[in-house]
Amino acid sequence: MKLRKLLQGIKYKKAVFIDEEKEIEHICYNSRNIKKGDIFVAIKGFKNDGNAFIPEALKNGAYAVVTENCYRCDFPCIEVEDARRALSRLSANYFSHPSKKLNVVGITGTNGKTTTSFLVVSMFKQIAKAGLIGTTGYFYDGIRKEAPVTTPESLDLQRLLYDMLKRGISYVSMEASAHGITLHRLQDVEFRVKVFTNISQDHLDFYKSMEDYARAKLSFFDRETKAVVNMDDRWGREIEKRTDVTTYGFDRRCDIHPVSFVSDIHGIKADILTPLGKISINSPLVGDYNLYNIMACIGVGLCMDIEPEVIAKGIADLDGVPGRMEHLFSKGVDFFIDYAHTPDALKNALSALKKIKKNRLIVVFGAGGNRDREKRPIMGKVASELSDLIVLTSDNPRDEEPQAIINDIMCGIEDRKKAIVEPDRENAIKIVVDMAREGDAVLIAGKGHETYQIIGKKKDLFNDKEKLKEVLYDRL
Repeated sequence: MKLRKLLQGIKYKKAVFIDEEKEIEHICYNSRNIKKGDIFVAIKGFKNDGNAFIPEALKNGAYAVVTENCYRCDFPCIEVEDARRALSRLSANYFSHPSKKLNVVGITGTNGKTTTSFLVVSMFKQIAKAGLIGTTGYFYDGIRKEAPVTTPESLDLQRLLYDMLKRGISYVSMEASAHGITLHRLQDVEFRVKVFTNISQDHLDFYKSMEDYARAKLSFFDRETKAVVNMDDRWGREIEKRTDVTTYGFDRRCDIHPVSFVSDIHGIKADILTPLGKISINSPLVGDYNLYNIMACIGVGLCMDIEPEVIAKGIADLDGVPGRMEHLFSKGVDFFIDYAHTPDALKNALSALKKIKKNRLIVVFGAGGNRDREKRPIMGKVASELSDLIVLTSDNPRDEEPQAIINDIMCGIEDRKKAIVEPDRENAIKIVVDMAREGDAVLIAGKGHETYQIIGKKKDLFNDKEKLKEVLYDRL
C-alpha cells in the first residue's frame, strides 16, 4: 500500500525524507519483525521504549519510522503527537477498516466481560458465523489463538478482524479492557453496540485511583454508538448521560429486569421483562450474578434486532465458560474453578456458592504479584466473612515473595484460625481435596482458565482444573 494511503487521517507534526508514493510492505511495532520496506512505529511499552529500537529496525530494512521524537533524523521519519494513536490509524488503513464490514460488539467493565462475551457469541452463532476476542483466547472459524492480552494491540486487532472478515465471519463479540481503551487499541474499531457490566477495584497498579480507572472505562462510550448499561452500578448512570442507552438491572425501572428467577447448582431459570415483552431463560451457568451477564446479552440482542427466541436459544446453548465457575464433582464434594481475582468477583463467587452449599464453604486463593496491593487485604476480608475455611496460596507471584503477598491478604482476615497458609499452589489444592467432606463446596479462585504460573521470571505450565483432576484421580 502506498504511504500516502496509509497516512490518511493521521495529523503528523512533520515528516522528513518521505516519499508518499513509496509502497509499504508491512507495519510493525516490534523491531525484530521488521523486513525491507516496512514501517516501524516506535511506541512506549510498559518496560521498553520503542525509540530505543529504531537503529535495529533500520538495520533490519525499515523504510521509515513513526515516532513522537523525530529530531536529528538522517532517515525517513514521521513525527506524531501520539505513536499509539498513529499505530491504530495506520493499522486500520492498512487492513481497509475491517470493523466497518463486521457487526462488532465491545464489552467493558471489571467483572463479567468474559462470560458476557461468550453469551453474546453463542447468540450470534444462532444466525451467522461469529468470532470472539477476549481473555481466554481469540476464537473464530474453528481457530483458537492464545490471548497474550485481553484486548490485542491495535495492529494485531485489525489483522485479526481482517482475517475474520476473510473467513466469512459476520459478527464479533470482544472484551474491551481498560488498558486497551487507555492505550488506544480500540480507537479505529467501529462498534455496533457497546456494553458496560460494572466497575470495582482492579488495576490500581496502573491507574492512580479508582476514579482514573473508572474514567478510562467510561471514555469507551460516546453518543454515536448504542450502549447496553448495568444501571445497578453507580458508574452506569454516568454513561446514560452520554449515549443511546438500553438499561438492565434488578431495578424494575430498567429496560431489562428479572420478574422472577431461580439459581441453583444446575443453573439459572428466569423470566426477564424487556421492551419486547417477557423472555424466559434457562441457562446452565452457575451463580445468580450471571443473571447480570444474561441481561447484558439480551440487551445486545435487542439493540441488534435479534428475535427473542433466538436470544433465549443462544443463552441456553452456552453450557460453560473456561475458568468461570467450572464445576467438578467428586465423592460428594462440589469443586469450582473460577477466575475471581478482584474483591468484587471473589465476593460474587462466594456469595453464590454460600446459597447452594450443603455443608462448609472452603476457598483457595492468592493474589498476583507486581499488581494492585491495595486489593489484597480486601480480598482477605471478603473470604473471611463468606467462607468457613481459607487456604491461602500463590497466584502468579511474579517478582514478589509469595509469603509477602499472603501476609498482605492476612491483614484482612479477622479470624486467622480459619486460614491455612500453603504458598505452593499444587500443595494447596492437595490440602483442600484432603480436608473436603461430603456436602462441602470448594472454590479454587484467581487463575481460572490460565494455563501457567509465573514465579520470578519463570512461566511454568499450571492449570487449576487439570491439577485438581490429577489430585482427585490420585485420591481414588
